[in-house]
Amino acid sequence: MSSSPLRLLLDFDAQYRRDRDQTPAFLHRRDRRLALVREQAGATPPSLAEWLHAVGDGRHHTAPLRHWRRLNGGLVLAGGVLGVLTMLGLLYVNGPARINVTLFLALVLVQLLLALLTAGQALAGWRPWGALLDRSDPEQPAPALRPLQPQLAGRAFAITALLTLLAQILVRDLAFGWSTTLQTSAPAYHGLVEALAWPWRDWLPAAVPDLNLVAQSRYFRLENGQPADPALLGGWWPFLVMTWLCYVELPRLVLLMLAQAHLRHRARRLLRDHPGVAALRERFTTPWVDSGDEAPAAVPLTTPAPSPAPQPPAESGT
Repeated sequence: MSSSPLRLLLDFDAQYRRDRDQTPAFLHRRDRRLALVREQAGATPPSLAEWLHAVGDGRHHTAPLRHWRRLNGGLVLAGGVLGVLTMLGLLYVNGPARINVTLFLALVLVQLLLALLTAGQALAGWRPWGALLDRSDPEQPAPALRPLQPQLAGRAFAITALLTLLAQILVRDLAFGWSTTLQTSAPAYHGLVEALAWPWRDWLPAAVPDLNLVAQSRYFRLENGQPADPALLGGWWPFLVMTWLCYVELPRLVLLMLAQAHLRHRARRLLRDHPGVAALRERFTTPWVDSGDEAPAAVPLTTPAPSPAPQPPAESGT
């Protein structure tokens, strides 16, 4: 029995296509009989899932969905690998150079914009990658699969990048700092940091850099030698971890849940408007009138023996 609106839609559509090879009389008699059995038991007409279980062959005909899952698995793997490489490229520096917090925040902003873009893309039904999915059934593509978007690939990127960041914090002595070509003062940059930390600054103040850390961790492109207080520069990591969680991982999780809810809603709407559903409901409620016995006769009919023609009437007394 189908377990989700999308699977129910695909299974029903597959059964609907098979039923088009049958005669209307056969379909009416079959479905009306199921409805009468339910009525005699004091129940309502069977639901679509119960009807599929009764008339189907017990298999789930979801080739497009399986193709999507294979495609999505490849995208998840690619997103995870790209997350590790991106974070390593951001954190791996040589010599006395510091990891630029401004560049980290720019990456967070890009990921947030990409998450919103893919969510809006799903709602609008725009699929620049749709040709990959339509190859599974080019003649009859499943319209319910159009809102599917690779949100899991974005989540894989966010999770693997965060794990890479935590692993690097654990095994390396990272030195963070901030720098920008713009004429920005330490108090102004501290105000930006406090604004970004508003989701957790009340209950996790340790993850909010203070003004002293911001002022001491600024560096310039012509600066040489080791920083004056290298131990101080590691204090950025709680803020960076919380920023990644709140602005990359959490939006991806929320948008993934919204995308799944949107997919279920669209599948229910497409199933409700499916032309086969109205015809099935009508066959459930319309009585079937049997005009004769369809079973073969036990004794075959025989042709009577020929008899002599009757005599013509007499001409007299007519």
